[in-house]
Amino acid sequence: MVRTWSWVVAAVVLCLPVAGQTLKTMTLAEMIDHSDAIILGKVVGATTQYNQTYHRIYTYFTVKVEADDKRSTTDEHPSEVVVRCLGGTWKGLTSRVAGTKLPQIGERAYLFLEKDVLDRDHYRILGLTEGHFVLVDNPRTGKTEVQGSAPGLAELDPTVRHAAMKKGHLDSNQPVPSKWDLREFRAAVQQQVLRAQNPRYRMVERRLKAGKAPVAQPRTTDTDQDSQ
Repeated sequence: MVRTWSWVVAAVVLCLPVAGQTLKTMTLAEMIDHSDAIILGKVVGATTQYNQTYHRIYTYFTVKVEADDKRSTTDEHPSEVVVRCLGGTWKGLTSRVAGTKLPQIGERAYLFLEKDVLDRDHYRILGLTEGHFVLVDNPRTGKTEVQGSAPGLAELDPTVRHAAMKKGHLDSNQPVPSKWDLREFRAAVQQQVLRAQNPRYRMVERRLKAGKAPVAQPRTTDTDQDSQ
């Protein structure tokens, strides 16, 4: 008989024990900024372990890396990474986080990852599974599409943009389950990676994180220009 353990995510923010993660809905820009790696790859293996310290079941997925969009295009990326996820089946015991889905062996995925607090050689997915996007080949268009949902992604979807034009506005803070062209998606990610390298951008983000208003830039008036 299979016993099932279930952890239900019932709030926007959930603080798990030390071995877990703090769940907070993130925009695309926040996922990019907070990630240590942004991996395009294929899930090629999985092993499940029971952690005696935290009494939890974890699945360790091996992902063959095609690209790491957090790195410069000239930097070398690892051939494989290991991603630890909460949940799985171990010796007849099954645990899962309600409302989430674990990666599947054989799937191609686009993953926003952070270093694992239990083992710095491993990673975990940002927001538990929020940073997990599945890649699907569209036989009609011949293009690869990214499927997922996160705030700030709505403007990347042509269908959503078209509907928003009819309504007169686009609420980019709403998570919109949809799909995007992989090349367009990666271009948006890479643009934000470059933007985040700007010292002023990092300063503004630090101030916002600390609850402070960004420093306003002095405005140049016509009088000031005439006096120069």
